[in-house]
Amino acid sequence: MNAYNDASLIVYPSGYKESKIYSLKPTDGTGDLTFARASSATRVNEQGLIETPSVLGSELVTNGDFATNTDWVIGEPSTMSISGGKAVYASTSINQRLTSINIPSMTVGKSYVVEYTISDYVSGSIFLERPNNTSSELSSANGTYKFTLVATTTSVRLRTFSASNIFKIDNVSVKEVITSNIPRIDYLGGGCGSLLLEGQRTNLVTYSEDFSGYNKQNITLTADSASSPNGTIDASNIEGVGTGYTNLYNGGITITASTSYSFSIFAKKNKTNFIQILTSSGFSTQVWANFDLENGVVGSTGPNNTDTKIESYGSGWYRCTISGVSGGTSATPYISPINSLTASRFASFDATNHSIFVWGLQVEAGSYPTSYIPTSGTTVTRVADTSSTTGLSSVINSTEGVLFMEGTFGGGSYKFITLNSGSSTNRVSIYSPNGGQISFNVRNSGGNQFNGNIFLDATINHKIALKYKANDFALWIDGVEVASSLSGSTFAASTLTSLSLHDGGGGSVFQGNVQNLMVFPTALTDATLATLTTI
Repeated sequence: MNAYNDASLIVYPSGYKESKIYSLKPTDGTGDLTFARASSATRVNEQGLIETPSVLGSELVTNGDFATNTDWVIGEPSTMSISGGKAVYASTSINQRLTSINIPSMTVGKSYVVEYTISDYVSGSIFLERPNNTSSELSSANGTYKFTLVATTTSVRLRTFSASNIFKIDNVSVKEVITSNIPRIDYLGGGCGSLLLEGQRTNLVTYSEDFSGYNKQNITLTADSASSPNGTIDASNIEGVGTGYTNLYNGGITITASTSYSFSIFAKKNKTNFIQILTSSGFSTQVWANFDLENGVVGSTGPNNTDTKIESYGSGWYRCTISGVSGGTSATPYISPINSLTASRFASFDATNHSIFVWGLQVEAGSYPTSYIPTSGTTVTRVADTSSTTGLSSVINSTEGVLFMEGTFGGGSYKFITLNSGSSTNRVSIYSPNGGQISFNVRNSGGNQFNGNIFLDATINHKIALKYKANDFALWIDGVEVASSLSGSTFAASTLTSLSLHDGGGGSVFQGNVQNLMVFPTALTDATLATLTTI
């Protein structure tokens, strides 16, 4: 088979912009997915580093190429001018300012990229001045300069610094760095990227990377000791001192009783390769675990853990997680270098020369961990991802076809991918009600025509194809037909108009990773379905 030729819609996550994921087919934009998440979020990029994906907004500077001498306010002295398509600095005064009068006001707290070019340089320097607040972005030679800054005031302007300033400025640009509503193509684990969609979560830790204010028991902490999973030298080293309980801990995190929580930390071997994570003050004393940071395995665990995992992030870094159900309203996570994989909870030993690198502590309500949410002084919430597209009556064949997906389902409750009529009344659905099950449903006018459950691990990668045709239904997973039916009806022409990563009515939003979505306008043969779904 030739999937590209046979499919009517293909979404292979790669190209995107703010609020949109491009379809590979159709090429006219009909199949592009809309996307929304009213907050920033992190992903693992192609280089294996954790980052916050972003795009640049529209240009805020009018006449940044100085095509005319309008749109700018020139400060003193009068020897400064706009000529030949450039701002010309030719003065011995230290107090020369250049301000675009048509830059819309910046928003305090948002990030911006400021760019400009210096040419014909003889002497002097220039920097970005915030009103009543000078800055350190200093330029003193020919070249193009680009700075990213967080706005502390509503505008910036170019100002000279030295007493003799002879040079020219051109191509001034100011653009907002946009992180909300940016789709995440995630490369955790390497290989091809996948579209990452998650539910809303909050990191309850107010300082996830700066541990200087944490409590320390028989331990020393050295900040900025190693390159962290984001590629910056901002990981801390914690090292035991003497004999006794040895730990770094953050007390008094407010939680809700009788609720599932996940505690995670990024850790890397230094002088020892064993780490223990435990929590108290609102949790059973039996929620804890040991981890091997050399071999990537879990050691001894507490009997009340609901989940325990270790996941490689490359370069020797692992994310270690414990999950459990709270019994109170306050949590205290403890992080400890330990001397063995089988060490007891709160092990007491001579911890001299036992050290590990740590970074990115996260405490979140939920039975499993989600992508890292950085904090620096307050709790931070990552809003849920949503995605869908409508107006597909010419792309989706309502009477027969195949819905195909490759990817993984996240933990938690119901998560749907559907072809639908704009509601859950008419839909073709692949979904997971939990991490241990894949379910399917063809519903016509509210009546189930073909549905069932397949019990397998939905959190690992699968290729799934759901075929629908009157009196001819089948579900294929990983090259095997796992369910079929020779009875049931499909839909009137043009009934199915949307591809949604939810149940069709906007609920049960998909959470997980999508590597590929395809829609076929015909009910493919068994041989073709076997080929299509074989891993």
